[in-house]
Amino acid sequence: MNGSDMSNEYTIVVFPEAYSTFKNYLKTGQVILVSGKVEASKKNNQIQLIAQNINLAVNLPKASSNKRLYLKIDKDKDNTDVWKKIHTVIKNNPGNTSIIIHREIDDSNKLLRKPYSINGTNSAINSLKLILGKDNAVYK
Repeated sequence: MNGSDMSNEYTIVVFPEAYSTFKNYLKTGQVILVSGKVEASKKNNQIQLIAQNINLAVNLPKASSNKRLYLKIDKDKDNTDVWKKIHTVIKNNPGNTSIIIHREIDDSNKLLRKPYSINGTNSAINSLKLILGKDNAVYK
């Protein structure tokens, strides 16, 4: 797959695991944002991007440094399995949006520090809503 930014064109490599996650986004003419690891190709020493995360451009948040993601962890969701799922979503959607977590179990609030920031895309927020409940992940 090929892509470009303001400075150059690149070969984008999408390995099978990433492909199975993002295949619905990979359509001709679809505008996407790809993030990953840049490296030189072993075949021809050309720069290539190893895709680790792909988002539809229409899902990208409007630029705003003031927005935050608020997550409410209900008592019945405050367990290791749920925390691992939350961590995975944050890890797979890195960005600059701060996250504030409210734990119902002890009525505490915590502002997470980088690298625990998220990109604020609809897909990331919807993933967290599926984990926590639709009213427990709010981006504002």
